[in-house]
Amino acid sequence: MLILPILAAVTASFGWATGIVLAQSPAQKLGAFEFTRIQLIACSAILAAICTVMGYWQNVAWGYWPSFVASICFGIVLGNLAMIECLRRGGPRRTELLLSLKAPLVAVMAYLWYGEAPSGMDLLGACIVLSGVFTAIIYASNEKSKSDATTGSLVTIVLLGVVATGFQGFGFLIIKPALLAGTEPIAASAIRLLGAAFLISVVALWSCPAYVPVSELIYAAFRSKAKGLFPPSDEWRRRGL
Repeated sequence: MLILPILAAVTASFGWATGIVLAQSPAQKLGAFEFTRIQLIACSAILAAICTVMGYWQNVAWGYWPSFVASICFGIVLGNLAMIECLRRGGPRRTELLLSLKAPLVAVMAYLWYGEAPSGMDLLGACIVLSGVFTAIIYASNEKSKSDATTGSLVTIVLLGVVATGFQGFGFLIIKPALLAGTEPIAASAIRLLGAAFLISVVALWSCPAYVPVSELIYAAFRSKAKGLFPPSDEWRRRGL
């Protein structure tokens, strides 16, 4: 039935849009790295519990582990970091508009990678999406709300959005063979999130002054309205923030 895929796509889009709006404020306070780390840990725990209860782990095609690794590193970790930084700089409206480029980008990658030729209607839809995104970003109303305020240049925001969209699209596409081999989609998502949560947590353990304890970070973030891609440095301690 065609209605089920359409409903699934609309529901997923609604979820993405809602999540983007809700994530803006904490992302601005915590920074892209720490927000992404907390998000990945929480989401991976939820999906892992669901897969365990539903018994989805037994259907995973573990032979495609290189695809999962690539999807974790690029599609989840780098893609989410770029997306959250785009959100912090450009706001939820621009971020969601740029993320809508995922469909045409994935179509191009699928053609180059798997030889999946798009139909005429697919190409028409991609052109409509691209023109709509371009129009909405360039010719948007000058009446800006607080959440729509930008930080930095529009070029940087667009670049971050395109990078996020490209990496996330790559992450979805590379695990397609594993899904075709019988891996449950929820289990595939759980594996990607668990791997990404582990990887970003290991990076956070790096003894670099750019990282501080989580409790101190959250306190300082809400006090000082942190800016930037990475968590604040030890200078916050020296300033007593």
